[in-house]
Amino acid sequence: MYTAIIIEPRKHKALSFVLNSFVNGLSDEWNIILLHGNTNIGFVNDIIENNINIKNKNITLVNLNVDNLSIKD
Repeated sequence: MYTAIIIEPRKHKALSFVLNSFVNGLSDEWNIILLHGNTNIGFVNDIIENNINIKNKNITLVNLNVDNLSIKD
């Protein structure tokens, strides 16, 4: 098994596109870990639940326990 990681604590408008690209471009041998923030968990869950291609994939959500990341972070 392989693992791809997305780090996005914001409600970024391109997140759905990026997640779709990962799902469509990677074989079933890949797990996806999405590191999200405190304020975008509902946004992330909506993306996953409303897209059948994404919903049935092995995606693990991990909360970074931050609202956003700075350049220093």
